[in-house]
Amino acid sequence: AAGATWTILAGTAGFLILVLHTFLSLFRSREIAQTRLEQAIESLQDGFALYDEDDRLVLCNEKYKQTYLAPEAGIAPGVQFEDLVRSGVARGLYPAAEGREEAWIQERLRVHEEASAEFEELLSDGRWLKISERETPDGSTVGLRVDITELKTSIARAEEANRAKSEFLQVISHELRTPLTAVIGFLSFLAKPELLPAARKMAIALADETTPREDLVRLNGEQLKSLSDFATRAQVSSDHLLRLIGDVLVWSKLERHEVMLDMQPITTLDLVDRLKAQVEELARARKVDLSIRADEVGLTADPDRLTQALLNLLSNAIKFAEKGKVMLRVEQTDKALLFRVLDSGPGIPEHLQEKIFERFYQADTSKTRAHGGIGLGLSIARHLVELHGGRLTVYSEPGKGSEFTIALPRKQKLRRAA
Repeated sequence: AAGATWTILAGTAGFLILVLHTFLSLFRSREIAQTRLEQAIESLQDGFALYDEDDRLVLCNEKYKQTYLAPEAGIAPGVQFEDLVRSGVARGLYPAAEGREEAWIQERLRVHEEASAEFEELLSDGRWLKISERETPDGSTVGLRVDITELKTSIARAEEANRAKSEFLQVISHELRTPLTAVIGFLSFLAKPELLPAARKMAIALADETTPREDLVRLNGEQLKSLSDFATRAQVSSDHLLRLIGDVLVWSKLERHEVMLDMQPITTLDLVDRLKAQVEELARARKVDLSIRADEVGLTADPDRLTQALLNLLSNAIKFAEKGKVMLRVEQTDKALLFRVLDSGPGIPEHLQEKIFERFYQADTSKTRAHGGIGLGLSIARHLVELHGGRLTVYSEPGKGSEFTIALPRKQKLRRAA
C-alpha cells in the first residue's frame, strides 16, 4: 500500500513538475514576446504610445518622450493623458494654446477621445508633428507622433520659391517693358525729327526769309541738342535693358556652375577706369554726387567679373541715393584689399541685411519699382566675389545710408593714390 501511495505521489509530483515547466515555458514565451514587442516599438523612428481604456499610459517608446521633452513632462506608465496635455500647456509647449489654454485643452481631449483623427501640430521649438490616434477593439488608444518638420520646411521653401518666381516674372516684365517702351518712343522721334518742337521752330524760321542768321544758328543748335538728348536717353534705356538681360544670363550660368574666371594680373586703377565710363552717366542722370578714390594696387582677378560685381554695387547705390552721394573707396589693409561702396540712401533694416543677397529678393517692392531692378544684382555680386575667394558684406542703418564692402585676400603694399 505504501509503495502504491509513493507511486501515486511520484506521478502527481511529475505531473505538477510538467505543469509548472509548461507554465514557466509559456511565461517565458510571453515574456520574450513582450520584450520583442517593446524592442520593436522602441526601434520605431516615430513616437509611439498606448493608452488603456481609462486613458492611462501603458507604454511608450523613447522617441515619444523626446517628442514632448520628457525630462520635464513626467511621462511614465500610469500617467493620465489629460495630465500630460495640461503639463505641456503649462510649459508653453503648444503655441496654438496661448491665450486660450482651457478651451484648447478641451478641444484636444475631445479629439483624443474620438481617436479617429490625423492632424498637424506645431510645438514651441519650431517642430511640426503629424499626430495619428486610433482606438483598438478593447477600448485602448494607440497614438503615433511623426516629426514632419523637414517636410513642412521643404513645402514652405517650395512655396516661397514659387512666390519669388511669380514676383520675378511680374517685375522683370515691368522692368523690360519700361526701357523698351522708352527706346521705341525716342527712336520714333529720331525717325521723324520734323515732329520735334525744335525742328518745327527751325522749319518756320527757314520759311521766313527775314529770320536773322544768328537765330537760325541758335535754332539749329537747339534742334541738334534735342536730337542728342533723345539719342542719349535711348542709349541709357538700352544700356539698362542690356544690364537686366545680362543679369538674368549671368545668374543662369551661376546656377549651373558654368561661370569660369579668367584670372589676370590687373591693377585697381584698371577696374576704376572700366567703372567710370559706365557709372558716371548713370550718376548724372540720377543727380548723384559720385566720388571715386582708389589706391593703385596690383591683384590677380577676372577683370570682367570683378567689374560686374562692383558695377552692380555702384548701380544699386546710385539708384537708391537719388540726388544724394555715392562713394567708392579702394584701399588695402594688412590682410585684404577692400572695395567700399558708400551711399546716402534710405538704409537697410538689420533683419533684411542678409536677405537682400538672396536671388529675386527686394527689400521694398514699391521702392524697387520706382528705381528699377529685378533683385539679382546683389546676389550676383556676392557670388562673383566669393568665386574670387573674397567676401561681400553690408553695414547699414535706416536713415543713414549703407556701406557695401568687398574684401579680397591681399598682401601687396600700396603704391600710389589715384
